Amino acid sequence: MITLTLDLKTSDTILGTPEEKLLERLQRQEVEGICLDDDWRMSIFVLARLLSTTPDTLLEYLEDDILAQKIAKTEEELLDSSQAQAVYKEYLAEVYTLRGDLAKAAEMDEQAVEAWRRAAARGWISG
Repeated sequence: MITLTLDLKTSDTILGTPEEKLLERLQRQEVEGICLDDDWRMSIFVLARLLSTTPDTLLEYLEDDILAQKIAKTEEELLDSSQAQAVYKEYLAEVYTLRGDLAKAAEMDEQAVEAWRRAAARGWISG
């Protein structure tokens, strides 16, 4: 099941506003939010509407951003296949968690392992 809300830290990063200011706006009900057990969250639909986009586009952006962060971390070094596979698994775990599929995040899809093996066999990554 896809998670339809994002935490305050993720929401403020997406909107480009300080967390404290976003929290104040949520508490004054200037912006729609959900407070569960003193934990404020924002719907991906509200965020998408505020940004004049669609929820799918917003989720794709978040996935791309996660991947870009992983690439930036490893940009300076040549990874062997097991290291690259580990980085890719981290990426998948974060994407699955973002989308609310915790079971997939925990088990890590065998297709990812096979994709890395094929890439290594073709010489696209070392190892």
